[in-house]
Amino acid sequence: MPNAHNGWLVAISLFVFMAFYAIGPGVCVWLALSELMPTRIRSNGMSIALLLNQAVSTTIAAIFLPTVGKYGYATMFFGFVGCTVIYFITAAVFLPETKGKTLEEIEAHFEGAGENLLPQLREPRISNERGWPRLAGYEHVL
Repeated sequence: MPNAHNGWLVAISLFVFMAFYAIGPGVCVWLALSELMPTRIRSNGMSIALLLNQAVSTTIAAIFLPTVGKYGYATMFFGFVGCTVIYFITAAVFLPETKGKTLEEIEAHFEGAGENLLPQLREPRISNERGWPRLAGYEHVL
């Protein structure tokens, strides 16, 4: 039977984990998805991401207790550590910096246009009958 000291240690560790998860993977995944998906598929993409998120959460909930019963808590939490390391490497290495960039600039980056298209995106062309600015490649929007 665990003593009171271990109970407090587990509770504090859990609270610290929740705080760091809330400012890290918990929110960064959704921010990255909303910023990095092209506008034309964002609603469908976010729906698919939510469906996958719920499927993974349900799977974790279903296998947690049987795994803990057979292998102990350490196995599950080392698995979580492995997932966190993969998340950190992915976020640090593969996700681009989006601070100060428009959604069009981010989309151009992922479409392979890179820096060559960015000056065109910053300078709107006026070419419709109403005189509204229009970005190249977005004629169907206006």
